[in-house]
Amino acid sequence: MKTFDGDFTKFLNKIKSGEHFSLSRWGDGELTILEGKHIDIRSKGNGEFRYDPNLPQYDTARRALQEAYVYKDEQYYIGIACPCCVGQEKYQYMKDKSGQDEEHLTWANIFVNANYRRTINELIPELNNYSITIVVNKNSKFDKLPFKPNQILTVGTDAWYEDLDLGRNMLENILMRGIKNEIFLIAAGPLANILTYTLWIYGSKENTYIDIGSILDPYLQLKLTRGYHLGAPTLNKVCIW
Repeated sequence: MKTFDGDFTKFLNKIKSGEHFSLSRWGDGELTILEGKHIDIRSKGNGEFRYDPNLPQYDTARRALQEAYVYKDEQYYIGIACPCCVGQEKYQYMKDKSGQDEEHLTWANIFVNANYRRTINELIPELNNYSITIVVNKNSKFDKLPFKPNQILTVGTDAWYEDLDLGRNMLENILMRGIKNEIFLIAAGPLANILTYTLWIYGSKENTYIDIGSILDPYLQLKLTRGYHLGAPTLNKVCIW
């Protein structure tokens, strides 16, 4: 039976053993885009994203997002919202819409809530053993990061549209330099979902690509927008499947 702690251990062990994979995490915001509905949270926190179905400039990015959600591969994983957070109906809808089997599905919250302490105490220290590329908000500061990145790339608000070319540049860099055994930690809203897909399928499967979300925000000295950053009760929440 799939458990919150057990899935965290699975991905941590993959990293420790050098087993490459790609993991993207999908919440309410990404689901809203997939469904073609309007969303605008650019004013939230450090500046997030919007989608307006009436603006054709978003079409290319949305198609890439749709492809990423249903793509299947042996080491490609999708994190979705769980029933305890969004209700059984929405959870089942996201699960069915992805078309993924149980093995390749996990929690969108896999690194947070009750797993956040393990993320800080086990996953983050493990990263010191690897070459790391990070993709993070342009307002980040880096002097308090607990590991030294090999490469730092930054994005702004509405990155999944405004910075879509970043994926092409990263692909070229991976292919031209033959980058292998790198861990890419990507915190860029829906752009992270696109990058974990495109870099895996078109770049190199000898790297690991993780949609890391907001777990690095305290180290990057960004505005803290999640309850688990602030000691909220969600720190003890064990999400269910």
